[in-house]
Amino acid sequence: MKIESGVGASFFFDEKIHRGKDFGIGEIGHIPFDTSNNAIICSCGGKGCFETILSDWAIEKKIEDKTGKKYKINEIILRANKNEEIFKNLMLELIPIYSNIIFWISTLINPEKIIFYGEISQCKDFFWKELNRKIKEGNLNRVSPLEIISCSFNNEIVVKGAIFLALENLFKK
Repeated sequence: MKIESGVGASFFFDEKIHRGKDFGIGEIGHIPFDTSNNAIICSCGGKGCFETILSDWAIEKKIEDKTGKKYKINEIILRANKNEEIFKNLMLELIPIYSNIIFWISTLINPEKIIFYGEISQCKDFFWKELNRKIKEGNLNRVSPLEIISCSFNNEIVVKGAIFLALENLFKK
């Protein structure tokens, strides 16, 4: 699951990435979540999508609304990691929303693990321990619990992955 300027996912089954019809698999950021009258309009035209709540820009906006100051996502996470209350509390407030996505994914496709990347991966244990606790508490599969991992990818790895995928598609045809 990628959490950056948007929210997306890739699905890796049987040693290969699945793309879906028209490369549409993994667009989980555009699933409506907030159905309130105050829900934010998403870039897709929908209202209250996960992206309007969990993306980096959405978190930056929430902090600006609470503090009156602009902060970039990396500074927000750094301050949350230093236990600065307003920043840490905001990150913890997002856990039920992350849990909702994870429960949907785990119920629909029953993955072995979910790997998060993006700035969110820089959160320290306060976030990941609570998210894992929440997932374990609500997981239907008690025999083999879902593994939640955070991972940092640098841009070089992402570019190499894109090249590999393009070459794989080219030579399949």
